[in-house]
This record gives sequence, structure tokens and C-alpha cells, in this order.
Amino acid sequence: GIDDGIRNKTLNGKLKEDKKNGYIGKIDVGAGTDDFYNAQAMINLFSNKEKFSAYGNLANTGKVGLNFYDKQRSGTAGSVQFVSGGITISGQNFNDIETNTGSYNGRGLPEARTSGIHYDTKWNNNKNVLNTNYKIGQLDLIGKTSSNTLNNLPSGTIYNNQEQTSDSKVFRQLLDFSLQTALDSVSTLKITADGVHKKVDANNSYLASTQRANGDYFNQGTRQLGDAGTQRALNASAAYTRKLGKPRRSIAANFNLSNNTSELEGYLNATNTFY
Repeated sequence: GIDDGIRNKTLNGKLKEDKKNGYIGKIDVGAGTDDFYNAQAMINLFSNKEKFSAYGNLANTGKVGLNFYDKQRSGTAGSVQFVSGGITISGQNFNDIETNTGSYNGRGLPEARTSGIHYDTKWNNNKNVLNTNYKIGQLDLIGKTSSNTLNNLPSGTIYNNQEQTSDSKVFRQLLDFSLQTALDSVSTLKITADGVHKKVDANNSYLASTQRANGDYFNQGTRQLGDAGTQRALNASAAYTRKLGKPRRSIAANFNLSNNTSELEGYLNATNTFY
């Protein structure tokens, strides 16, 4: 809003509507020793103001979904918005299966099967914009952790041994959409919603013991833990913005709705022996 006397010319290049047609695809396949494998495919289709994307992933190497670059290409990386006071980066809740309970954190042997589709379109001179995604995936994870500690004390040497084995499964479905429309020349309305359904089944077993140097036990213990349950979440929001008569002034109203339900059943069986 300040005139500094400098005049610069800018060029606004636009692609003609009849030229926005085509497709981009990607196939990534790999295999290795010890039965390791990876397979991933993605396709993006463009037609005027419509875009459709689909992908699939199958791997036991730790790759549980698309990387951030591929998410941007497929339109599933969330959105960046410039609002009054700064920038907001939004994404779907439970966006990736690797970010939730039963996730792969670098430990154990994972087997991931994930896929998703994306669709977005514009109409009425770009006044209406629709964006929607559906994702489905399952992650199976088995692992084993061992810890052996030796303590040299004045009374003698003590050995602490711990071992954990785990077997977990998580299944997730996600559906989200956003619709933005210009009601008139000064007001806009944006509606977003997302829902998720997730099932988790995890089993863990623990074995711990403490021994003297001659092999005699101080104590022994075993534990069996099991958890199984479902989680459902629904989020919706509506934002209305209207520009006022004076420059750089506007009024906004926001409405948010959230509903979350979790059901979990578990068991614990422990046996401890002291000598």
C-alpha cells in the first residue's frame, strides 16, 4: 500500500484449458535377499480442470507409503493457506498409517499394504473448488528386543536379562473432502470434513530374570499383554469470510465439529517368581 516510485513489469503465464490434458505415472519395484521386496505404483490423470490420482504400495522394507514429494504430486500432502496473520499448513487427521498406534518406528520387520485415490476439480470460472481423498492400509509388524546387563558389585556379579517379542496389526481407512465456493464477489465459504476408522490388534510377551554369577536366580518373571480395539473419528468445519468496504478489512466466522470414539479390550497375564 506504499508507493515507492518503482515500476516493474510482470508476466503472468497461463496454460490454456485445452492443453491441461495428460498423465504422469511411476512404477518402482525391487527385491533382495532374505525375502525383502518393495513394489509401488502411482498414476496421475489430468483433464482440463479435473485431476485424478491413484497409488498402491506393498513392501516389507520399511516403506509404508508415499514420500512427501510423491504426496505433493498426487495431491494428498495437505494444503497451504495464506490467512490473516500468517500461513497455515493443514493435513488430514491420521493421514498416514505410520504415524499411529502400531506404527513402524525402525524396529522389527514390517509388512505394509497401502493404497489411495485422490480427485479434485474446479468449475464456474474457478469459483468452486472440490478436493477429496480416500486411503486404506494395513501394517503387520513383528519384532524382538533383547537386553543383557552385567553389574559388578562388592557382593558379586549380577546379570539382568530381558527379552520382548511383539506381533501387532493395524488397519486404517480414511475419507476426507473440502469444498470452497465464492458466494459472491466479496464472500467465500469453505467446508471440510474427514473421517477415519482404525482397528488395532497387538500382542506382546516379556521375559526377565536376574542371576548371580554362579547361575542361581534372584527372580524370574513373564508377562503376556494383549490389546484389541477400534477407533473412529469424524471432524468437520465451515469457514465463512466476507470482505468489508474498507481496504484490508474483513469479517470471518468459523464452525468446528469433532466426534471421537475409542473401544479397547486388553488382558494381562503375569507370573513372577522370587528366590
